[in-house]
Amino acid sequence: MASGEFIFVLDRSGSMDGEDIQKAVEALTLFLQSLPSGSYFNIYSFGSSHSKLYEKSVEYTKVTLNETINKISSFRGDMGGTNLLSPMKTVLKAELINL
Repeated sequence: MASGEFIFVLDRSGSMDGEDIQKAVEALTLFLQSLPSGSYFNIYSFGSSHSKLYEKSVEYTKVTLNETINKISSFRGDMGGTNLLSPMKTVLKAELINL
């Protein structure tokens, strides 16, 4: 099975609060559980600002999967407005550096 690095970008702006963020976290959990062995992943959240869950992508293992699911289960739509450009620039810049 192919492995690689998977970067997820999750909208946590105020408009996502409530049922929308719950659905997004459920979908993200399903994606995480479906990653191939030997892959790496990270999650960027955004609203008015953005943040990443891990300083650098982590290897997909049962431990990191469970840790990540625990962390994202508390995500809320609490990051203000919707600014997608900033996290996308950060993700793309990081990927270009790693080429």
